[in-house]
Amino acid sequence: MSPLSLRPTRGHVLPALVVLFPAEWFVLRSVGTAAVRDGPVPVGELVVGSLLALVAAYVASVVAVSVARTRNSGGVVGTALNPSDRTLAVLGVVLAGAGSYLLASLFVTVTGPLGTGLAAVGLLFGLPLVLTYTASVAVTNALGVGGIGTIAVVVGLAASALWTFGLAVVVGDLLGRLGGSERADADGRRDGRTR
Repeated sequence: MSPLSLRPTRGHVLPALVVLFPAEWFVLRSVGTAAVRDGPVPVGELVVGSLLALVAAYVASVVAVSVARTRNSGGVVGTALNPSDRTLAVLGVVLAGAGSYLLASLFVTVTGPLGTGLAAVGLLFGLPLVLTYTASVAVTNALGVGGIGTIAVVVGLAASALWTFGLAVVVGDLLGRLGGSERADADGRRDGRTR
């Protein structure tokens, strides 16, 4: 198989998310600014920007996976490029929920206990973003160096993608342990992708 494979595989998931999180933030920031300036949310701009962010994330993931495969990456990198079915299922549920919340929040404000609960969940998944942005504010205040806020957000969002993926791995593994056993293949060997 050629190192540059354009067919989507499970290995493309993590590198794509690391690029998609910050790229989509730029789209949402642009859409939010336009909505504040001009009125209603520009849905066309949101759709086109999101599609472009997806394309950029996919291209970046193809390059990252191709480079990793030429180097025969093992260990953590190899594991990250071969997530289990359970990890992908948990990640899918988390991302679908987060995407639904972000889309809904463009049009309505969630308040009350539901809003508080969703904010707590968002804080858990966005912890790296909170930490990097807080650090950038501290550095700006201490050293008087400005202009690092956007860099901190981009780094924090990429780190949040890694963090979310890691949480999905842990939850997927926990669900596998609670579910009893791993799937066995025809020879009776365990299939590690289901863990």
